[in-house]
Amino acid sequence: MEKFKKVVRLGTTRTWGGRYVSVFCKIEFKEDVLSISGVVAPTDMGNAFSCGQIIDDAESVEHYAKGWNKAMVSKFTEIWKKYHLNDLHSGTIEQENYIENCCPNSDYTTRVNALKKANLYTVKYNGKDYTYGNSYLFRPVPENVLEFLVNLPVADREPAWI
Repeated sequence: MEKFKKVVRLGTTRTWGGRYVSVFCKIEFKEDVLSISGVVAPTDMGNAFSCGQIIDDAESVEHYAKGWNKAMVSKFTEIWKKYHLNDLHSGTIEQENYIENCCPNSDYTTRVNALKKANLYTVKYNGKDYTYGNSYLFRPVPENVLEFLVNLPVADREPAWI
């Protein structure tokens, strides 16, 4: 797929003070790499409630923007978790699937120990031995995932920045 860049507004989430604020995300695909980042309540002065990898904020949207719903936001955040910076994987699909099932959200040492225990620390990858974390691996983003992202509704409001 050709490169693309778009800004979306998922809807609004509630801050700690109870105020509803907008959640915006920037989606960019270029040179076969997908990058997604977001900002919650961006202001003209450059401040925001939060910014960067705001997946938790995206998943907490309570009121959806035009064209969005809970299922779309869920699918979007699943894609974000799985394919964001798809050129920076520490493990093979086999290694990362094992980690996800065995010890998700763990630190590097815990992951290495779990992989060693399962005899998956060093595996065959493209005909060679690959040890978890020795380099970054590229994993292509499926065409249907890119089509989903391209077809998301564009932001119905202009963010101060993203």
